Parts: sequence; C-alpha cells; structure tokens
Amino acid sequence: PHEVIIAGPDNAITARELNEALLQLLAGEEVDGGPGPIIFVPPVGQGEQLWLTLDLEPGTYIVVCSFPDVTGSGHVHAELGMRQTFIVTE
Repeated sequence: PHEVIIAGPDNAITARELNEALLQLLAGEEVDGGPGPIIFVPPVGQGEQLWLTLDLEPGTYIVVCSFPDVTGSGHVHAELGMRQTFIVTE
C-alpha cells in the first residue's frame, strides 16, 4: 500500500521530518515549527488508482509516501525515492 502526503507551501522539510511530524499529529500531539499545512490521503492498495483535484496556493510543495519499506530496511518509502517536489505558480 501507499499513501499521499502533501506538505507546503515553501517548507524546507525532509521526508523523515515530514513522517515524524505526521506521526506526532496522528497521536494528537502538537508539532512545534512543523511542516505547515498537510494534506493526507489514506492508503491505497495494489491495483487501486487515486485522483486528486486540489486548489493549492502558489508555492513549493513536497508529496511523499511515508509507508515503511516492507523489506525491513528501516526506511519509509519517501526515503527510498517515493517523493516529489512541485511548484504551483498560479
């Protein structure tokens, strides 16, 4: 399974920092100096597709999957390359 997490705009945040902030938020904890606005889309399974239409403010965003690697590497998918930065211009 994979999930979609979008943070931004204009956050200088790593995939691990985003994952840690997400875990804190899901546990009901406050995140000081956190990643700003977060859009979280629950997991999608094998063979499923996901389409999102979002009205985002201009800025730089990061989209990641923070699911753990099933091979036991101790990394989340985003740390293994499942991440993308994108810019909204209008």
